[in-house]
Amino acid sequence: MAANRNEVERRVENNKLVLERYDADQHRKQISDAAVARQTRAIEQRRNDTEDDFESARQRTEQTRYSDTVSNDRAFQNRQAEIAGELVNQRANRAAVYAVTLSEFDESLALDQLPQDAGSGSITNAAAQQDAFRSFMADRDSRNAERALTERDRTIRQQIDLRTADSNLRSIPEGAELPRGALVDVFG
Repeated sequence: MAANRNEVERRVENNKLVLERYDADQHRKQISDAAVARQTRAIEQRRNDTEDDFESARQRTEQTRYSDTVSNDRAFQNRQAEIAGELVNQRANRAAVYAVTLSEFDESLALDQLPQDAGSGSITNAAAQQDAFRSFMADRDSRNAERALTERDRTIRQQIDLRTADSNLRSIPEGAELPRGALVDVFG
C-alpha cells in the first residue's frame, strides 16, 4: 500500500509539474503573441506615417507646381481680374435691382455705397465720407439687430406653439380617438 501511495503521489507530482510547465509555456506564448502584435502595430503605424508623408509631399509638390503656373501665367491672371470685375458688377446690378445695399452681398464692397465727390482730396470731404460710412454702418447694425429680434420672437412663438400642441395632446383622455393630423407623442 505504501508503494501504491508513493506511486500515486509521484504521479500527482508529475501531473503538477506538467501542468505548471504547460501554464508557463502558455504564459510565454501569450507574451510572445503580444510582442508580435505590438511589433505588427508599430510596423503598420510606420507604414501609415510614411504613406501620409508621401501623400502630403505629393500634394505640396502639386500645389507648388500649380501656384508656379498661376503666378507665371499672365493670361490666367488677366482672366482672374476680369472675373473679379464681373462679380463686382453683378453684385452692384443685383443691389440696384433689389434696392438693397452692397454690404448685404459683400461687406468689403460697403465703401462703394458712399458717394464719390470730384474734390475727394480735401480734409472736409474725407471727414464727410467717414461720417457717411459710420452712419451707413450704424444703419446696417440696426437692421441686423432688428433681424435678430425678429428671429428671436419667431423662435419663441414656435416654442409656445409646440408647448400648446403638446399640452393639448396630453389633455386627451387615455384611449380616446385622436383628431386627424394630431401631434403624436411617440416617446410617451
